[in-house]
Amino acid sequence: MNQNNKFISLLLVLISFVIMIFFTKWIFYDLQWNLDIHSKNEKKLEEKKEELSKLKALKDSLAKWKDEEIEKYSANFREDILSAYIYWYVEDTNGQGWVIAIKDIHFVEGKNNEYWFKEWKLELNIRVSDELTLLRFLSFLISKDSEHKFFIESLSYSEIESSIGGFNISIPLKVFYK
Repeated sequence: MNQNNKFISLLLVLISFVIMIFFTKWIFYDLQWNLDIHSKNEKKLEEKKEELSKLKALKDSLAKWKDEEIEKYSANFREDILSAYIYWYVEDTNGQGWVIAIKDIHFVEGKNNEYWFKEWKLELNIRVSDELTLLRFLSFLISKDSEHKFFIESLSYSEIESSIGGFNISIPLKVFYK
């Protein structure tokens, strides 16, 4: 009987263990599933934080770039400064052997364009000794590194005039200010 009681108790323990596993296995599956979802969500959160930091850095750099780019056009328009700027280049160029003679500089008061920048027009009448000098002067006007930003509306000149020692050129320019 003692043997039989041991067997029944062992069988009872095994059956209760199987029943316990059967009813509690879903708890462990759910726990593991929740842990997996939690780790995936943490990985996604880290990725989103990294992406957010990159976007913030990009936003800051764009804001800085935008401010720097707009700052170029936000100064007040001053005819004397623009005239001195152009005359400085002409004097410097004439000292290097190229000849540029300014015949006339005419400023037209500006108006706001569709982007709300003040658009000033400047009519520049010059005489240059040759095409290379003209090219250098135009490069000076539209250079990205220049102090003032000029935009050339149109340009034409006659090759016939070069036979008599240079070109007379009228250059309509635009200068933008905010």
